[in-house]
Amino acid sequence: MSPCVDSALDRRTIQSGDYASKFPAFSGRYLISPTHIPLLDEMAVCKIAAQLLEGIVDMAQIHLFHCDLSVNNFLVDPQLNVQLIDLGNVFFGLDERDFFDRRYAYLPFQEYQMSPELLEVVLRPENEGRDWRDEPWLTLPNDVRRTLLWKFGVIIDGLLHGYWPWDNPSCGWGG
Repeated sequence: MSPCVDSALDRRTIQSGDYASKFPAFSGRYLISPTHIPLLDEMAVCKIAAQLLEGIVDMAQIHLFHCDLSVNNFLVDPQLNVQLIDLGNVFFGLDERDFFDRRYAYLPFQEYQMSPELLEVVLRPENEGRDWRDEPWLTLPNDVRRTLLWKFGVIIDGLLHGYWPWDNPSCGWGG
């Protein structure tokens, strides 16, 4: 992990409206095409995967786990250098038990990362007609480290194939 610190004291403030030319990075969500066509070749996806995994491992070495890993929470520059962002939902622990959580936040905009275990809970009869915006928490005991690796795998799968595991582009739905 590296801090995003600019030590150049002579740097000038970016003029309004000129951000794109000064900071051409974009979030990972722009690496998935709405037409379900992979935008990157296998080697490019490997470069992104290696850097994401390196960030996950670096955080794990100091007992931190990013619990909100998504395509919106990493930046990519034109050379495919990756930077993890949005560390607002991070678990810290020193013991195994510190990484187990009894609740799971189901966020409708993260359906593409849904695990089979989470889907089973969401589809239970008691959740039928539930307004997820008002009550996003589910009882789902989970190991946040495994959830993080699941989300990482889903992101890499999506980058390689051009669509998410729950999508079925041949049927014209999903994504």
